Amino acid sequence: MARIPAPKAAGVGRATLLGAIAIAAAIVVLVAGALRSGPSASASASPGASGAGGSLALGTLPPVPTSVPSDPSTPAPPEPTAIPDLDGEFVGALGLVELCPVLYQREGVLELILPDRYTSRVRDGHVQILSTNRFVIADEGDLLGIDGSVRDGGSVCMAGPQLHVTRIVDILRREGG
Repeated sequence: MARIPAPKAAGVGRATLLGAIAIAAAIVVLVAGALRSGPSASASASPGASGAGGSLALGTLPPVPTSVPSDPSTPAPPEPTAIPDLDGEFVGALGLVELCPVLYQREGVLELILPDRYTSRVRDGHVQILSTNRFVIADEGDLLGIDGSVRDGGSVCMAGPQLHVTRIVDILRREGG
């Protein structure tokens, strides 16, 4: 009697099956994460409006962080009433965000892009502006009157729009500085 070989079973290979399971698990994880971070369904519904006597309790996203200087010793911008009238198109206090000199104004923060005749440096965590002969002309917290132009585009240090300085017109040293 001749033996007839058994027919090969049509099916899926082990590697293909494991790949399909991995993809399904990834989809479950992504959907679960999306449900947890989605808007709350109970925020706009009144109690008992879900029909089952309860409400969906989906989580919410954490608040979006704001741009805050990384150095806690950086002074906050002065109160608007504390800024006197200085000469210059832009008036505000000299400050530091990351390693960038900034001008704190009533309307917001401008990153200072200095021309060749001025340089900035950070000493002991505080920014200074130097003249061409390397003398310190302004320290962090001093009030400045500056001529220049604000240009479109982002700030290198993510501090605000860039103010391309043409010249520093007026400097008022902070008290005690």
